[in-house]
Amino acid sequence: GIVVALAETPPEPLPAREELPPEVKSTELTRAALQEVRRSSKPSKATLNVLEAVCQILGHRLPKSEDYHDWKEIQAIMMDRTFLQQILKYDPLQRLELDALDKKRLTVADFYRIEEKYLNTVNVLEVSRSSRAVASLHEWALTVIEIVRKSEDPDFDNQYLPQLPRQPK
Repeated sequence: GIVVALAETPPEPLPAREELPPEVKSTELTRAALQEVRRSSKPSKATLNVLEAVCQILGHRLPKSEDYHDWKEIQAIMMDRTFLQQILKYDPLQRLELDALDKKRLTVADFYRIEEKYLNTVNVLEVSRSSRAVASLHEWALTVIEIVRKSEDPDFDNQYLPQLPRQPK
């Protein structure tokens, strides 16, 4: 007989955050857009906050005494050819499960601290006016933290997680 495979219908994606203007939601993170940000000679405080959050989420730790990497250090981190790949392949749940000795491991508390200190202070509209790439990074970082927050829920169900941007096929 003939076997007909029924396609599983994926769950409805979660609604996007409302306060973002539509052009920001659709922005693709590209190498060119990131280079433009990196070339800025004097980025705004909001831009620095977003980039600092991204660098820390990717595992670039700060010395305990400091609140920020300096701009040159952030530029150097962004110069890494794999910077965009690291963002597009990032898995927050894997990051939580790394061995405690692994420098790149982040705890739930680390994610919440990053959100509180660097992301909650940023005016999304202001950032999106200065750079759509930075607005997209802001959105990415908030989505990462949302995934971490949802994973803390005892009724956690993987399939309903918000989607991070992935490599375009």
